[in-house]
Parts: sequence; C-alpha cells; structure tokens
Amino acid sequence: MSPETCHFTYQNLPTFTMETLTHSQSQKVLAQMTEEQKSVLAQTFLSFIESASTATGKATFYNTKAEQEKAIQSIHQQLLELDRSIYSLALLLPGFMDYSKQLSIINLLRTQRSTHTLLEDTQENQLITKIFGQLSVPRKLKLFVKFKTNKINNARTRKLILRSILSEKNLERWVTKYKTKVAEALEHAWGKRNTSIIKAILAKPSNTLSSKERGILKNSILKYNEGSNLTHIIFECVAFVLGVKREYVLPLLKSYQEAKEDLNKGAKLSYEVLEGIRSTYHKENTAAEVLELTKRQLTKGQKIAMQAKAKEAQVEVKFNPMDYDAVRLYIYAFKQGLTVEIKKALKEKALNVAKSLPLQFQRVGILIDHSQSMEGSTTQWMRPLATTLAVRDVLKSVSEEAEIVTCGNDIEADKILLTANGDTSLAYGLLDLLEKEVDTIFILSDGYENTPAGRVNEVLQLARKIGVTIPVLQISPVMAAESGGIRKLSELITALPVNNTEALGLSMLKAMFEIDIEKGVEALLKTTVPLLDE
Repeated sequence: MSPETCHFTYQNLPTFTMETLTHSQSQKVLAQMTEEQKSVLAQTFLSFIESASTATGKATFYNTKAEQEKAIQSIHQQLLELDRSIYSLALLLPGFMDYSKQLSIINLLRTQRSTHTLLEDTQENQLITKIFGQLSVPRKLKLFVKFKTNKINNARTRKLILRSILSEKNLERWVTKYKTKVAEALEHAWGKRNTSIIKAILAKPSNTLSSKERGILKNSILKYNEGSNLTHIIFECVAFVLGVKREYVLPLLKSYQEAKEDLNKGAKLSYEVLEGIRSTYHKENTAAEVLELTKRQLTKGQKIAMQAKAKEAQVEVKFNPMDYDAVRLYIYAFKQGLTVEIKKALKEKALNVAKSLPLQFQRVGILIDHSQSMEGSTTQWMRPLATTLAVRDVLKSVSEEAEIVTCGNDIEADKILLTANGDTSLAYGLLDLLEKEVDTIFILSDGYENTPAGRVNEVLQLARKIGVTIPVLQISPVMAAESGGIRKLSELITALPVNNTEALGLSMLKAMFEIDIEKGVEALLKTTVPLLDE
C-alpha cells in the first residue's frame, strides 16, 4: 500500500501540548488508523530509523553515492507523507546521522504543514531550530548550499539562515573561516539585488548614511540578531564577507588583511585560512610554518585529523582522546596506531555507555564480521569496522562474560584492532556460539554474507527446529541502498542499525516499534516531545 492510501489526520483530536501528551492520547493517535495503516507506519518507521541512523549520503563498499542518496531520500519522503509529526519528532532522537538531519530540515521547510498534524507551527519551528543546532558549523553551511540547490527560499528558510548567521556569537571566526559560503548563504536569503544594495551601503562611512539606508540595514540585518553581537561587529563582518574594500578593525579581520603582507600577523586565524593566504601570497613559506603558527587555533576535530601532517612537519599538536567518540578513536588507531592513551580512553568510553543502557547479560555471544567490505569506501574508510569494534566493547561491558568469535579467523577474536579482509563467512561462528549456550548472540555485520550467501539463515532455521531458542540480534553500521535500510542476514534475526555506541538506545526504540507499535509510538512521544522545551 502506498503512503497516499495510508495517510490519516488528527482532525478529531484535541490540541496537544507538552503536558498533555500521555498514554491515552498516543492511543488516540493510533485510533485514527486501521490495522493495515499501523502496519505500514511501523514498517516505514523501521526503515527510516535503519537508514537515518546509518546513511551518510556517501558511497559504501557496495553502493554508490547516488544509490545511497536516492534510497534515503525515498524513505524520508515516505514517512513524511504518512505522518509529518512522527517524522519530525523522530528526528530528535539521539543517534541520527547529520545527513538525515540536514535532509529532514529541507523536507520540513519546503513542504507546508497540514492543519491536522500533532505539532503546531511554533512547535515545528522549535524542532527545526533544535535539529539545526545539533549540526556542526561546516554542515550548517552545507545545508544552506542545499537550500540554494533545491531552490528553497521561503520565509522560514530565510529566517533560519539570517538568524543563525547574524546571531552567531563567533561570527568573526565564521566569516574569516567560511567567507565564501557565508556570502553565498546571505545572498540566497536576501537575493542578488538586495545583497548588492546592502554591500553598497556598507561601503559608505556610517555617518553619511541616509535614514532610508539605515532602515535597510535595520530590516535586513539587525532585526535578525538575537545574540550578543554589537551592531558594529555585525556590520563589519557582513561587509567583510561581501567583499567591501575598507580597513577593518576587528582582530581577526585585521589579521586576515595584515597576513597578506606578513604571514606571522595571521597567527590568530584558523589553519586553513592562513594556509590559503600562504599559498597565494607567501609561497616561499611552508605549510609546516602555518601549522606551527596556528596550532592553538585548531578545533578538536582538526587536532586528531592532522596528527599525521603534524608528525611529518615535526610540529607537536596535542589532543585529548576523551574529547572524541569511540568510533573516531578507532579510525585514528587504524591510521596512526593504537597507543596506551587510546586504549584507556576506549575502555572508559565503553564502560560509560554501558552504564547508561537498560540491559545486562550474564554471558553474551559476539560474532564479528571483519571481512573486506567492513573496510567501507574511500570516503568512509574503516568506519564500518570501527563502529563494530566500538559496539563490541560496549557489549563486553554489559556482560559478566563474553564469548567472541570472528568470521573465519578466530585467532584474531581477542585483538583490540582487527583487519578488514577476506570473505564474509559467519555461519561457523554462529554455530560455535549456539553450542556455547550464551544468553544472547549479537552478530556485528554489514549483512553482506557471501561464503556462502544465506548460510546464517539456514543455520538459524535448523536451530529453531531442534528447539534452540537463544535470541540472535544483528547490529549493522551500514545502510544498504537496495534494502531500503540495513541488510538482514535472516528474517529470524532482529536487525538494529547503529552508527555509534551512543545510538544504541535508538536501536532499542526500533525494536520496540517492531514488537508493539502502540508502545513504540508512546515511547517516541514521551522521549522526544519534552526535548522541545529544553
């Protein structure tokens, strides 16, 4: 059944507020649907969670970038058309990839809200603002580029762009580091003609402006400042990104100008900004000199990402492993090696996540897929295996005892770092764990079994026939475009998507939806609606 035939409304329901979303009201929501509609909603929601928590919009080992994008966009659209409010609220759950957060904001902004939805206009706008706030600065700016590409320029979109830029407390840093992208975003919100007018006004001395020109600046710029920025800071930053020729007095803008003459004057700038200036105006200097000058300005992400470059340049760039999630640390270890500090941080992070999970095992079985495909693509190198190893550590921490086997290479089972190579031969490992009578078996795999294909399903079918009832769950860090979610090794397995260890709670909600949609919807509302007020 298509989403169109399943669509229902909240026309006969009372207005929902933060305080009135209770068990009985979540039941009324479902009362608007037939059993068939509930089934379609449940299936769509499950696919949505699977894809939104694993898809990055980039190529995987088996899927191209285009295939991934088409699949995730289709699933988003299906849930949006079935129920806008459930789609919106689900996005507040922890564990979704930034790609899905960006796509959701696009979908909500370019489509009109029906009058018969659970959330009111103000609540949906709150939700969009909250999701947007979870994005990093580069991804916020990439989202603005997508607005332009998709020709989204309505009032809500313009307000989001202008408020986020002009109210940003680190606006001076933004405009030096992302000058071109900020300029493009402002032009998209204002339009080319108005942008040209604003640029011309800002090029004039402030004491020569007419009342009309001051009014234009007030209505186009100042009214969107909801932060602590002073008027002169905003005007100077906007003038800078628009390319107004003048002498700037703000520290970073002044450094940007002066660094073109003297590289050392750019020490306050971001590494990539000063490197751009060096490569244009100071080719006699080296990138290593730029790194030495700007190492105090590096972000946490840059500190760990630039370790190889820093080592080569013989520049010491310190970073604290506890500042990064376990997946990032594993990827670093694959590239730079596993240090004592990284080992300690990985162990501590696994214990912290384990304490937050509402489950405990006496004896858990873990089957790890570290076949070639778990290496991922060139753009997501080793991320699938890094995620798998991080989840393994958490599962070990929530169990008194853990039996760990791998796909065809049990010698490596106890190693902290595993190598991604070979075929996906999981059936023997599954048999081994079934014979050991563990509490629960977790298969950590991308779902692409090929030695031979379908053997895990055969083993499970035979096990169930002879009365072996050990629960088997599959945790997958990779979206499969052809499956519209994650690729399951067997229909007898509950498959859970996980992109990082902090998202394990999201997988539990998925399992709840799969088992009982009424409890799933209730849990979704109770978990997400209070977040709008935070």
